[in-house]
Amino acid sequence: HHGLQFDLQYEERSNGGIGRFGTVLYMAPREGQKYGLSLMVADKNNKSSTYGQIGAVGMFALSDDVNAEVRAGIGLSTDNDLDWVTAGAGLHWQATENTRFSGHYDITEFDERNFSAVAHEVTFGVNMRISNTPSALFAEVSHDWLSGGNAAGGDTTLRAGVSFALGRSGNDQPSFRVSDPMRQLLRRGLY
Repeated sequence: HHGLQFDLQYEERSNGGIGRFGTVLYMAPREGQKYGLSLMVADKNNKSSTYGQIGAVGMFALSDDVNAEVRAGIGLSTDNDLDWVTAGAGLHWQATENTRFSGHYDITEFDERNFSAVAHEVTFGVNMRISNTPSALFAEVSHDWLSGGNAAGGDTTLRAGVSFALGRSGNDQPSFRVSDPMRQLLRRGLY
């Protein structure tokens, strides 16, 4: 079995919005396993900042209700030649038929002549499907920080919204997380 996941997001921030498009082309060769290639392209309003990322993702069922996810990728900002290497992992727990909890950790290394940092992000979320509709309400809290030469203290953000799932995901497992390591740099005005 093969699948294609699309993510279209827009986040409004005090220093400008970020529009993001992500996709994952994946295979689900057997029950409880899916893996594939991911692609993300984003642009920040009010600033010349377009960037993208390509990577590999995998999800594996640990039990009927718990899935583990891993991801790794490389990215590049087209406006300033900033590049990065990123990796992450997460757990998804299907608590009830319509309620899913998740936790993720992502780490990214930026290593340029003028900017050197390791970005960390820890995210916890809940996704609640509205009855038998393709709609769901979600809320996420993230804590991120930078270590290294251009270190920055921790910052916590809350995201909430509505999502729509058209079709079903492979093996009825959760959708893949499409990470965005540049989000915290742009929010902090660092690059």
